[in-house]
Amino acid sequence: MKISTASLIGMVLCSTSFGSLSDDLYEQWYQQGLEQIQQENLEGAKNSFEQALEHKPNDPDAQKGVRMAEERLAKEEVAPVVQAPVKTVKKKNSKDFSIRVSLGSTPGIDEGEVDGLGTLSIEDETGGQLEILVVKRFWSKNNPNLGGILGGGVFLSSNSGSDQTPPVFDYDLTALGIMGQGGVAARFGDYVVVEVMPYFGIGGASVEITSFSDGGAPYFIYGIKGGVFVLLGESIELGLELGYHGFSSEVELDFGGGVTTDLTLSGSGVRGALVAAIKF
Repeated sequence: MKISTASLIGMVLCSTSFGSLSDDLYEQWYQQGLEQIQQENLEGAKNSFEQALEHKPNDPDAQKGVRMAEERLAKEEVAPVVQAPVKTVKKKNSKDFSIRVSLGSTPGIDEGEVDGLGTLSIEDETGGQLEILVVKRFWSKNNPNLGGILGGGVFLSSNSGSDQTPPVFDYDLTALGIMGQGGVAARFGDYVVVEVMPYFGIGGASVEITSFSDGGAPYFIYGIKGGVFVLLGESIELGLELGYHGFSSEVELDFGGGVTTDLTLSGSGVRGALVAAIKF
């Protein structure tokens, strides 16, 4: 079969035109795939590179683009499985330490025991105590609403009493010391914590007794207290404490002429206090 020169030229032109169109479509799909990779549209990028291969089969650049999109898609599918445990174990930094200042009433002196002579009947007048403590709460991993509490700091106490049997004697103790406490805590919601804890303290007291020279003596406190604390912000708590409080102090009485005896002053009863805490 003979083909005319005009027909041959037409066939060549059509072939060239088709090849040029295919190249243009390849370039469009390939460039679109690159842009979608940058935009993190991995599914779209994979599809664009595959379309580019339709117009230029076995093209190494388009094949590389398909592999890149598939690899990054596979990583995205695995990533949530790997990261989930990290998020579940991560804990919010809670403020379990606090500095507490409490001021309240304590029993006054209601008993005096003279060594070898018997017990004095002393009328309880008044008592008070200031505490400045550093406290930490420890919450259970199994139940985050239950935990323990430990704390310690300094106290300043004052106790008074009087012997109404003539001659009248007034007794006053002013003590400074250190104390420690520990117990249990329970959390109710996000704002309320209830605590129960025993405590013990030791210090020194300044002693004033009518008709005797002022002196010093060891001083002991002990008791148990329960408290309700309310969170008023991220770092402030206010609380109310009630409990049982006791104290004792052994004083040496000097009657002159080398005659001395020991007098133990003590008291016990209800204790109440207001507490302000700064959490950190």
